[in-house]
Amino acid sequence: MPDCFLGIDLGAETLKIAELTQAGNDLQWTRRALVEHHKEPGPQLLALLEGFGWESVHGAAASGRFGRLVRLPRIPVKQAQAAGCRFLHGDEPATVVSIGSHGFSVLELRASGAEVFRENSRCSQGTGNFLRQLVERFGLTVEEASEICADASEAGSPAGSVRARTGGPAKTRSTARARPGSRGASSGSVRRCTDRYRGPRAAHRNETGPRAGWRSSCT
Repeated sequence: MPDCFLGIDLGAETLKIAELTQAGNDLQWTRRALVEHHKEPGPQLLALLEGFGWESVHGAAASGRFGRLVRLPRIPVKQAQAAGCRFLHGDEPATVVSIGSHGFSVLELRASGAEVFRENSRCSQGTGNFLRQLVERFGLTVEEASEICADASEAGSPAGSVRARTGGPAKTRSTARARPGSRGASSGSVRRCTDRYRGPRAAHRNETGPRAGWRSSCT
């Protein structure tokens, strides 16, 4: 029986497993699985591993947001994405875009061999989860919504607007439009709060500490 190896991605909302099988001196991608774990990755992972014949697996490694929860070697996200892309597509220059439930990233694999990795900041986390909730209000899956937007060439079209906008303001507008019977949010129903830095001095005389220079402004 050929040796089998598993790569496990434990994300914030889903579990992904890829199986590689030894074929002579090479590895072949033989199986994969993707399931939602509904905030309970442990039981879902055990069920998946049983289906992959865990007792006969020669080796495994983990990656992703919840990768620390399992007693397996952990692979950094950048390294896992680069190795996966090169395994499937060779050493040609490529760009890998990953949109997860609580974050997104872009990895550039350049012809020079350089790897440039960028990921979102904490303030923009949740983009993927919001996108899924939004399209579900229209009775669509993310894949179906993606197909609808595939032919949109400009952000001015309805499909292009959904595809081009991300972040807080877009979330507010899109959510308002998705509510049944709603044409948009009223002027008094949404407040946007931003933190603005006022310099090293305390905002008030009785305010001290590292947050003294910050104030909240709501409009």
